[in-house]
Amino acid sequence: MKSLIYYPTFEINNINWLKFALLYIKELNPIIPNTGKSSLNPNFIEFMNNNNLIKPYQPRYREGVNASLEAASEIETILRYPNRFIRYLETSNILEDWRNINNQNYEIYSDKYSNVWDQFCVDSGIGHSSSKGIKVSEDVAIIYMSILANTIAEGRGVSAITDNKKYNNLLLALRQTDKIDQQKITLASDVINLKLPRALEEIPLSEFINLRQKDSFNRKLMAFHSTLDSYLDSLEEDASTADYLDSLQYSIKELTSEIVVFGLSSISVGLGVWFAVNDKNITNLEVLKEVSSIGGLVGGVASIKNIRKKTETKRFGRKFLSDLTKMDKLI
Repeated sequence: MKSLIYYPTFEINNINWLKFALLYIKELNPIIPNTGKSSLNPNFIEFMNNNNLIKPYQPRYREGVNASLEAASEIETILRYPNRFIRYLETSNILEDWRNINNQNYEIYSDKYSNVWDQFCVDSGIGHSSSKGIKVSEDVAIIYMSILANTIAEGRGVSAITDNKKYNNLLLALRQTDKIDQQKITLASDVINLKLPRALEEIPLSEFINLRQKDSFNRKLMAFHSTLDSYLDSLEEDASTADYLDSLQYSIKELTSEIVVFGLSSISVGLGVWFAVNDKNITNLEVLKEVSSIGGLVGGVASIKNIRKKTETKRFGRKFLSDLTKMDKLI
């Protein structure tokens, strides 16, 4: 996960999450079209210029077209069967809330979608045109940005990451309706435990930037990315994970040792990862046991055979979520 497509917003406003990213992520690519650069906060621009973490990604036309088609299909499913999805959203009336123009205050820039999405939103009453694109409700905006981020990530052979967990269950539910060769697809997940300084909020952001600039830290960061990728590949390829798991645990230990510069006390934070999984392949109990030892099993992680190669089918790919609101307070 050396390069990750970040969504749903242009900027990362959670300073604690930025500190996490400086420690564990090689490069973040927020989806910022050229037309959106003028709206960036000066403080965020200064942050981008002071380190190598943030590299904005300009969405390509074809990515917007593909995301528009998929998003229209997914949203149409929700509009047809709203009662199936109420439990995932903070509303009892999806249609009324999404079509209320007073709730349509999240703007998606026109560089991120095609006229298919624009027309669908207007015709369905869930959006209206704005000077920079189209305005929709928060629900619709984040669903679209999640689909766009994963579309871009799949095309580039990388993964997507978010710090927003509000819609995670809804997006997973939508993905579980996808098909590959007429076989139902489920989603498997794993949580990898990482460490952050206990006094995270009290440590200036500049100190994390300074740490990131150290050669010794960057060597350990690269080693962490390499072993994590190998470990996740071994899960998808149904290979033995034992050696990869040992290497991953060692690289995490080496990298997290760098945070002693901030004090000896630390707290745990989970990095969640999801995969698309073919139901018939969920059989490798040895893998389940090994994965549970690294940080707690959330779903069922099992062999995933060539799913990423099936480019003709809608796919979930790998998706990461790091939510700092539920950090484990135990050392």
